[in-house]
Amino acid sequence: MRLMGYDIGETDGDGINPRSEPPTGRWDMGRPRKRQRRHFGSLRTVTKHGHEYIEASYPTPLEAFSKWPNLPKRQTKTVIPDFIGEAEAWLSRAERDIKLGAWIPPQQRREATRRESMTFGEYARRWLDGRRKADGEPIRETTKQKHREALRLYLLPFFGNTALADITAADVQRWWDTFTPYRADEGADRDARRYAVYCTLRAIMRSAATEPVDADGSTLIKATPCHLKAQRAAMRHKVVIAEIDQLQALYEAFPKWLRLYVYLSGYMGLREGECLGLQRRDVDAKNMILHVRRAAKTLTHADGTRETVLGATKTRGSVRDVRIPEFLAEPIADHLREFTGSEPTALMFTAPRTGGICTGQTLRNTFNRAKGKVPALAGMRPHDLRDTALTRLAAMGATNGEIMRQAGHQTLDVASRYQHTMESHYTGVLDSLTHAVNSDGSHAPAPAGDGTGERQDATETDAMDGTATTPASATAMDATGAGNGPQAAGTDGAGRLAGVLARMPLTARLDVLRGLPTERRYEILETLDTTTQVETMRELLRETER
Repeated sequence: MRLMGYDIGETDGDGINPRSEPPTGRWDMGRPRKRQRRHFGSLRTVTKHGHEYIEASYPTPLEAFSKWPNLPKRQTKTVIPDFIGEAEAWLSRAERDIKLGAWIPPQQRREATRRESMTFGEYARRWLDGRRKADGEPIRETTKQKHREALRLYLLPFFGNTALADITAADVQRWWDTFTPYRADEGADRDARRYAVYCTLRAIMRSAATEPVDADGSTLIKATPCHLKAQRAAMRHKVVIAEIDQLQALYEAFPKWLRLYVYLSGYMGLREGECLGLQRRDVDAKNMILHVRRAAKTLTHADGTRETVLGATKTRGSVRDVRIPEFLAEPIADHLREFTGSEPTALMFTAPRTGGICTGQTLRNTFNRAKGKVPALAGMRPHDLRDTALTRLAAMGATNGEIMRQAGHQTLDVASRYQHTMESHYTGVLDSLTHAVNSDGSHAPAPAGDGTGERQDATETDAMDGTATTPASATAMDATGAGNGPQAAGTDGAGRLAGVLARMPLTARLDVLRGLPTERRYEILETLDTTTQVETMRELLRETER
């Protein structure tokens, strides 16, 4: 075979024919030496578009077809004549890999090299674009926005240009230790913000370590570097539960066109976006039903502009029908008549200036101005209205299932977070409890002191024998039946206490019983009605088995 006037044939392992002249160490004008022979692969000249090139090729290993059935029969590489040494090196690497059993198609090798050099920023953007839920559905745009903000503000500045494979656990720890909130007003919630952003980072790296990128099951990285035992930060905000009179004061402090929101959220437990997404057709006045079908949400575009649109509710379970209490029928009817268009799709709450969807920011600004007129609600947030509604339902004896239905929750764990204690309800329960225990009025706690020093003397005397009882603890003992009161109250006191407990929600009932002495507890249980007794005993036994 002749190549550019020279003979090309089989060579030894170094690519040189042993019968030819000793190698000079270079190629003349890009041409192979005279009488060069190869034992692996071949070199030849090809002409493309009027120019000569050197084409190196070798047969595809037969064993490779079982793994990659669509491979061509020969692997080729084309270079300009001046780079014939690169073609030689390419053939040598291929020969070595075949002998070692490590050969992979050049295309696959190029892809692997590209993956190894992929930066965190490149992969993160791809990850976000293709992110889906466990059921295969795309994640919501609002969720994408949260991830996008976490990337833009906190992750890309730190990891963006780093190769994904080069990120170590030490890098993640350093990011965690140096985390700084982007906005100054987030300082109080630094831990919560950091944890939320870390969840995004962890999800990205976990996907890179577990999701195959080719038919071989290869992943971008061998293992995730995110090993921090981070816990969800405790909520710093103390939920404010509004009493009925406080809720009414807040309602009256709102502008008329938006004040119905206070009732819908504070009594019916609707979310902010659910309220702003309501339309005339969602009110079934005849059957006293409110249909929750959509929610208003604000989207942030790539250019930084924001837009409020109507979209899906927070979860599928949030789509629900909520019964309208009779006392809200008139306020809702008045609002529809005065502030809502006649079309079925007319929004119940529209922005005064634009006539479009009322934004969440507008609502929150209005809320903050209104709560300033109700001092007791100074620390309240808009979402606390929803907490107020669900907490009041729990205080009135609603079951967990009923609360879940009202709130649109799909899990009991989430629903239970809203069962805060209302101060008025708690006070009433304790008053009823004290009244039941001290049924004849003779076992009320002694006064803390009348200035004569008599109470002090008694306390000092008790302290001498190790049984000191403070006024507060004395009150608690009398209320729970740990002192002389329960014994004196006898069966009649137990009956009254049982009556109070039977009207309590199960969780509150259990809390009271746990604080009673064992004998007193069983005395009360025996006095409960059968249904309440079975319910309570079942839960107490379950706790014992845990």
